[in-house]
Amino acid sequence: MKSRLDPRITMLFIVLTSTLSVLASNVYWLLLVFLLTLLLNIVFRLNPLKTLYRMRRLVSMIIFIAFFQSLTTSGGRPIITLLGANIVTSKGLVDSLSFVLRMGNIMLAVMLGTKHDSRDMIDGLAKLKIPYELAFMTGIALKFIPLFGQEFADRIKAVSLRGINIKKLKLSKKIKIYSHILVPAISGSIIKSRDIASSMETRGFRAYPDRTNLRVLKLKLADYIAMIIASSIFLLIIYFMFARR
Repeated sequence: MKSRLDPRITMLFIVLTSTLSVLASNVYWLLLVFLLTLLLNIVFRLNPLKTLYRMRRLVSMIIFIAFFQSLTTSGGRPIITLLGANIVTSKGLVDSLSFVLRMGNIMLAVMLGTKHDSRDMIDGLAKLKIPYELAFMTGIALKFIPLFGQEFADRIKAVSLRGINIKKLKLSKKIKIYSHILVPAISGSIIKSRDIASSMETRGFRAYPDRTNLRVLKLKLADYIAMIIASSIFLLIIYFMFARR
């Protein structure tokens, strides 16, 4: 189900929540921003758990980095010690939790854009006075991320069908297998990009300085109300976040 809000308002939500994720230096503020972004996903009728499952490799990498960060960060009260050395400290746990919350906030914020199709997002960027060529390139780039992931997944399935269990291989052989998979995956993406470029030239892309659209985006009353509420909450959080500094 598509969002009834203007795509420019959704972009505003993404910018505001991502900005708060970057500016928040306290784990409590990060948790608050995370809950607000999660609430936005629920209001937009998105399923964060389903999306996170599809991005489980990226989530696993984030958790691994956070775990490694907790082991390498010193300071604070020791929690786990080994042979007199502090392995895990309270500061390390707080820093790793902050990293997970910050990355989770950004991922949840980006998920808001999936409620609109690429056509609406491109038109929204063009309405913001961004050159149409740049807006179109952004839309194509976002579209190519899942295409490249699918291309890479197809190559892994092809290797598995040949009787090679990548999970049971040693690290050196895994690197060698993935290096052989990566080259054809990139080649397949390049071929698709050439097909898109040929299609654009055939349809007369940039033949005229101005473009016409079948549906013109216009801000409605609900868009203005959402803009005012989001901006007010953003400024309120920024005020209390930096009031004691």
